[in-house]
Amino acid sequence: MTYTASDFFSSGWVGPDDDGNASNETGVPYSFVAPILPYSFSLGLIDSVNSDGSLSSTTKSTVASLLAGGCGKLGNRDYAGSAQQFAKAESTLQAASSSWAGSAGAIKLHVAWLGTHYNT
Repeated sequence: MTYTASDFFSSGWVGPDDDGNASNETGVPYSFVAPILPYSFSLGLIDSVNSDGSLSSTTKSTVASLLAGGCGKLGNRDYAGSAQQFAKAESTLQAASSSWAGSAGAIKLHVAWLGTHYNT
């Protein structure tokens, strides 16, 4: 199976092959290795969503909770569970007609990809 990075992850998630992509993105952020990019992007998205004045406080709270849940599952390498949380965040943002939905969707797709390509 071949992964084409340009399909979804052209913003810094590109590796030379499947092994390179997985190994570049799966360091656990709690130790001495580099952070997981989807993890750190999720934290940045939480900040962006929380500072978006066009979103209701309920939407902000719901999305922040879902993204934080996705980060927690990602930190435990529960890629399927993490992708589900990011998918729910994406749906919530889509329902609010937020432009941040695309960012949540990209994170979801990357985490789902990790789940199918990374061997623990």
